[in-house]
Amino acid sequence: TMKDSVSSGEGPKESETQQQEEQLEGDARNSDDVKKDKPSSTQYGWTDEEFEQHLHAELKKDLIYNDYKGVFDLAPKCISKWRQRYRGNPSLWKRIFQKQRVLKEFIEAAPIIDAVQKLVENSDLGDSKKYTIIDLACGRGYLSMILSELLPPEKVKKFVLVDKQWPMHGTDPKPSHISWTHIYGSFKECEDQSIPNYYETWPIPLNTSKQDLKSASGRRKMEQVYFQDGPIILVAVHLCGILSIKAVELFNNNPSVQFFVLKPCCLPGMVHAKRHEVFQLGPTHSFDAELVCMAGRWKKNVWRGPPRTQLKSYFERWAENLYLGIDDGDARKIQKHVKVQSKGGYQNEFLFAERLPGSELLWKDLFCQPIESIGEAENINVQ
Repeated sequence: TMKDSVSSGEGPKESETQQQEEQLEGDARNSDDVKKDKPSSTQYGWTDEEFEQHLHAELKKDLIYNDYKGVFDLAPKCISKWRQRYRGNPSLWKRIFQKQRVLKEFIEAAPIIDAVQKLVENSDLGDSKKYTIIDLACGRGYLSMILSELLPPEKVKKFVLVDKQWPMHGTDPKPSHISWTHIYGSFKECEDQSIPNYYETWPIPLNTSKQDLKSASGRRKMEQVYFQDGPIILVAVHLCGILSIKAVELFNNNPSVQFFVLKPCCLPGMVHAKRHEVFQLGPTHSFDAELVCMAGRWKKNVWRGPPRTQLKSYFERWAENLYLGIDDGDARKIQKHVKVQSKGGYQNEFLFAERLPGSELLWKDLFCQPIESIGEAENINVQ
């Protein structure tokens, strides 16, 4: 998800200075007594341009900036549009925008954002077809929020934000749910009707869907509702444990999915190994759970479990088996290592698959190589 993971390879902490900086900047730019007809006024603290420049300066420090310069340079403008959308609602903006978290989420999804942008912008679907983008285990939906600001609306019909923690439509949200106020605002009758209708301000509509990916009946229902009409782009970032297997199965079982990208997260729990389970993916690939299962979790920013060196080898084996399980009978696929995590982080594997005939430009431009030579490159696995 674009959300926190208990078994993430990193346990980032914000310094007290950073927290104070964000609090001061957030309070200034969201004061309720300013005139709302001056969206870039310095009365809000930083102007939108200054805010974007600050984010850009932060993003330029990252190791992969030069590799994904295009989307890195566009991200500050996208996030600035969120700031403009929520202006006048300081509590909501403070909840949504925690600088270090948002930038970390963007950086770790940058290879996915880059690939989806290249695919969509260079696709010719005709006048009657548009992509539907399904965002699995999306958390608050940061990935889709960025893509909605970035992609051309004439080529994308909608986003479906799937997470089991969303409220059910037609019911009142509970404290245990992910708040959808930032997605819908007063569009939902159960929300405060004095705040704006945020839903209609998204360039491409964002729609939440409460689904448990571990439930077989839930997946069947989701396939009936969302996977019948393509083309679909299926994105899955930071999927924990066996949720990554469910994501691969959704691609394998649904020809309507044109493009699939998965960034696995934490390993499956030891319960699967203790049961001596064998994971089956695709028509031919299977592997023993004990090869990839591991115990451990973060607790109060301290890792409780095996050393990361051991976890890294298990995670690489996990990603490799997920890759091999992607059915390429009517598709091509690639596994790419991109160092989006450093300082001890090891979850740097990205799996891409596209059904044929596919986009030649995507596969050439995305990896800056002719398709036939991709497999010779370091840190790349391709079929």
